Amino acid sequence: MVNREYLEKTSKATRYFAAALVFVILIYLGLVMLGRNVYIYFKGYGGGVDPLFLRFVFYGAALSSAAVVEVYKKRQLSAARLAGLLDDQGAMVRHLLSTAFISLALSNIPAVCGLLIYFFGLLFGDFFVLAGFSLVLLAYNIPTVRYWERRIAAAAAEAGRGDVSAGTVA
Repeated sequence: MVNREYLEKTSKATRYFAAALVFVILIYLGLVMLGRNVYIYFKGYGGGVDPLFLRFVFYGAALSSAAVVEVYKKRQLSAARLAGLLDDQGAMVRHLLSTAFISLALSNIPAVCGLLIYFFGLLFGDFFVLAGFSLVLLAYNIPTVRYWERRIAAAAAEAGRGDVSAGTVA
C-alpha cells in the first residue's frame, strides 16, 4: 500500500528538482549571453565546422533523448514493473522518485545540446530552440500524484489486487 501523503511528498521533491533544472537552463542562457555580448571576439570552438553538420548532430541527440525518456518512463512505470513493488511502500516511493529524477535529468539533454551548438558553431537561435524544447520536456515529464496513482492502480489491477481505497493506492 502506498499512502497518498508519501506520493505528494515525492511529487513535491520532483517539482523542486525540475525547478533546479530550469535554473540550470537559465545559467546556460547566462553563459550564452555572456559569450555573445561580452566576448564579442569569441569565434566559437568549432574551428569552421559546418553549421548544418552541428545541427544534425545536436538536434539528433536532443530528439533521441526525448525518445529515450519516453521509453524509459514507459518501461519503469509499467504495470508489470510496479506490481512487484506493491507490498513495499518504501521501495515503491524510491522507484517512483528515481524514475522521475532520471526522466527529468534526461529532459535537460536538449539544453546541453543547445549550449554545445552555441559554443561550437555560435548558433545563437539554435540554443533558444533547444533550450525551449528542453523546457517543454521538463514540463511534460513532471509527474503528478494522480498519474502515479493511476499507474499503481493499473499495477494492482494486473496483479489481481484492485483494492484501491481513499488515501491509499493498492
